Amino acid sequence: MTTLELQNAFPPYKFISLGVYSERTRKYVESDIFPKGTECILTDGKFPLTDYTDMFEHSQKTHTLNDTVVKITAFSNNCQTGQINKYAKGKITVEGLGDG
Repeated sequence: MTTLELQNAFPPYKFISLGVYSERTRKYVESDIFPKGTECILTDGKFPLTDYTDMFEHSQKTHTLNDTVVKITAFSNNCQTGQINKYAKGKITVEGLGDG
């Protein structure tokens, strides 16, 4: 699961890949889907998000970033309507469609 950090609070929504968080090292490591530091632009899918029903697990809806179709598996409150980057930069966690 790759973590992406929201860079701007207006369309087109841009994210930067932080990589995959390792619980063992407590650091971000390289990601197969979006290498660390990659700028990702959301081209399809709902954003800002509303609540847990926007996650793939509940909606079966996908998002497209840099021509890559992904499923959102988690997101911070700072990605929700009215909260975009309000207290900190928003983060989403994504997986490729074949993952998980």
